[in-house]
Formats: sequence, C-alpha cells, structure tokens
Amino acid sequence: MSVIVWSSALVAFLVIGFVLVAAVKKRMRDDDVSAPGAAAGFSLSDLRQLHRQGQISDDEFERAKEKIIGAAKKGARANALKPPEEEIAPP
Repeated sequence: MSVIVWSSALVAFLVIGFVLVAAVKKRMRDDDVSAPGAAAGFSLSDLRQLHRQGQISDDEFERAKEKIIGAAKKGARANALKPPEEEIAPP
C-alpha cells in the first residue's frame, strides 16, 4: 500500500512540476516579445519623431534605422525561404 501512495505522490509532483515549468516558459516567452528593443519597440516613424524632437542624434537615428531595416530584410528573407504550407482541400 505504501508503494501506491508514494507512486501517486511522485506522479502528482511531476504533473505540478510540468505545469510550473510550462507557465514559466510561457511567461519568459511573453516577456521576450514585449521587451523593448531597436527593432521590436520602435517603428521608423517613431524614430523620425524622436529625431525631430532632438531626443536622439543623427548618428543614433541612422544606426537605429539600419537595425530596423536589417531586421525587416532578415525577416523577409526568412519568410521567403520558408516552404509554403500545403493546403489541404476539403473532401
């Protein structure tokens, strides 16, 4: 009888651990998406506005613009290289 109790406790512990790990991974992934960054948090129009307001220098504006453009090109290349998903025709 003792073996069944300990086995049940172990299974419950593993299930709870799995749920906790999944929740932490989801939270970390969500934090990565919302983390501010040159390409993630600013659009070119945001950068232009900061530049016009004098909050960033010409050099900072150019560097940030190149990062955003580079990230957009990289994303476009990755999408272009991705094989098209097969469409399944309804029966």
